[in-house]
Amino acid sequence: MSTVIQYQNKQILIDCTGAPPAHKKDTINHFHCSETEWSTPAFYQALHNPTIDQIMLSGASDDSVLDFLCEKLKVIVAGGGIVTDTENRLLFIYRRNKWDLPKGKIEADESIAEGAAREIEEETGLKHLIPCGKIMDTYHLYEFNDEMIIKPCHWYHFKTELPQDTTPQTEEDITDLKWFHPDELDIPLSDTYENIVTVTATFLKSN
Repeated sequence: MSTVIQYQNKQILIDCTGAPPAHKKDTINHFHCSETEWSTPAFYQALHNPTIDQIMLSGASDDSVLDFLCEKLKVIVAGGGIVTDTENRLLFIYRRNKWDLPKGKIEADESIAEGAAREIEEETGLKHLIPCGKIMDTYHLYEFNDEMIIKPCHWYHFKTELPQDTTPQTEEDITDLKWFHPDELDIPLSDTYENIVTVTATFLKSN
């Protein structure tokens, strides 16, 4: 399965199998991640081209492609997670008119897992989270102040076993928090981001 980087509604697929691009006659959407073949302006042009909905990146390995992109772009490392309660409900936040999972930037003086727990606590008001392991990593591209940023996000599972009130962190544009039973997940997942659908599906497969 290819590693996917999300940019708005566009998917950037990392494919290091050696297979030729899907569109052999038109390689405008295919980029090889090496110093001799890479063109940042051409990559940005493809990102901003509304007729291209998928971009292919290739290289020696998925990790080498990700390392290459992290050298070319600004990197912000984030952590977050899925929190479940004693009823096996999942907690979602509502931010900027989309359901989402709590996450945020990792600080320099903390581990990624520690930062993920801190961000969840800050955005939801929950305390005493119990770490239950890693779910997966996702990758997201976005632009801020005319700069392209790649954000690797590390996702973890946490449990809470205490009855607690939740408090949305309004300064982070979170306006609501809600627990969903597994059979109710079509509600948040029908109005969220592709990465959040992937993280939730990966979590459900192993729990």
